Amino acid sequence: MYTKRLINKRIEHFSTNEIFEIIEFSKDFEKIKLAKKELNNRNLNENELKSAKNDYENYKILRINRKEEVLTISEWFSFFLVFTKFTKKIFSPSDSFTDSELERFIIYGYETKLEQAIYARRLGMIFFYIIVPIWIFIILKWIN
Repeated sequence: MYTKRLINKRIEHFSTNEIFEIIEFSKDFEKIKLAKKELNNRNLNENELKSAKNDYENYKILRINRKEEVLTISEWFSFFLVFTKFTKKIFSPSDSFTDSELERFIIYGYETKLEQAIYARRLGMIFFYIIVPIWIFIILKWIN
């Protein structure tokens, strides 16, 4: 998947997998030409090139398999419990963990994880908005 992580990176610093990714998915002929030129500049012999292509094919299979992975229990609970966006100033110097994870799911195309994360967030909101008023009601009844 030709993503925005490759945009600001210089072609010399690309991994071989990223170069194959550009050659396969880019619509820009100049970038394809630059990628092929960089691949030739690496002076890979035939066996190394064949090995690199096999590694890239394995990488593509792994990426396809990752699309179908489900959230782990700890990931699910993190989305369930932290469903709101925190401001940078109060809690941490960076964005909320769950927001950055959602962005990562979108960038890398993890559709299953994205759907489950959104579902867990919604369940967390429902749980919070139901359980807190019940607790307040019980505490007020207990105090009186």
